[in-house]
Amino acid sequence: MFKKFLKPLSLILALSILSIGGSILINSAIASWSSPTANPPDGDISSMILASITIGTTADTNGIARVAPATATEGLRIISSDYSPFVIRNTANNADLFRIDEDGVITAKSDYLPIAGTKQLATADYVDAAGGGGDATLAKQEDMLDNQSDILSIVNTVISNQNQIISEIQTLSAYITETTSQLTYSGSTHTGQDCLDSTGVIYDTGESGTLCKVTGSTCPSGWAWVANWQRYSQSSFDGDSCGRQKGSAPTSFSNTSATRPEYTGDHSWQPTNSSVCENFCSVSEWCDVNFVQDNKYALGTPTANSTQYRVEVGCK
Repeated sequence: MFKKFLKPLSLILALSILSIGGSILINSAIASWSSPTANPPDGDISSMILASITIGTTADTNGIARVAPATATEGLRIISSDYSPFVIRNTANNADLFRIDEDGVITAKSDYLPIAGTKQLATADYVDAAGGGGDATLAKQEDMLDNQSDILSIVNTVISNQNQIISEIQTLSAYITETTSQLTYSGSTHTGQDCLDSTGVIYDTGESGTLCKVTGSTCPSGWAWVANWQRYSQSSFDGDSCGRQKGSAPTSFSNTSATRPEYTGDHSWQPTNSSVCENFCSVSEWCDVNFVQDNKYALGTPTANSTQYRVEVGCK
């Protein structure tokens, strides 16, 4: 008879022990709870804050919260129907540091957000202001991309004309050297820049070196004429009344002497007639014909490099 009631009695006893133990644990937990000093969000509620929270497959040991999702699984999704789903505020909780509103618009305290290293995420207005004005909007960037064909065209033009560009750079380099260096013609005392300042042109004679080609019949003060470097406005000039004994001169700038025939004071009188040039003037004479008499003169020593009709000279 006793055995019949032993098993139920054992179950009742075990249940009583568990009930008493549970009551003790609940009382201990209630005794350790510290109520907030004021209703949220005010008051001291630090006793309710956990040391760390881990969501996912890997436990966190360093930060307050960690989201570690499984492979191919979203880490964190915040859903908001009509207000900012994500906000970070300052310590005093009276100003936003960073906010993403319900439309996905990002606002921040400063015009730029520091990123690891030296990179920064900046607003279009900040970029425009930092660049002295401009347009850093997406539309402008797309417009620049649309014009890339023009940029490529310019690049291709430069490539196709690179030989000419190199040649012009070399010419410019040579010009700079010429103007800053002394003229190389023997005995030169002036620089290329001196020549330009005297309204001249630097002229390379070839083997003899560079000189200064000046417009005019003589060299400027302080300059010396170089050999027979000159140019005249006409190749022949003057001469007698019969059209002979004319002067000769170079009409291109070169190292060429010019001559101008002259006559002596000795002369003889000849009768006036239309054939005086043929009858009384020879290649060794200078004939002057006028309405009264025909004067025949002997040729004198020619004048070399006369300044008359000379329009350019070489100077050093």
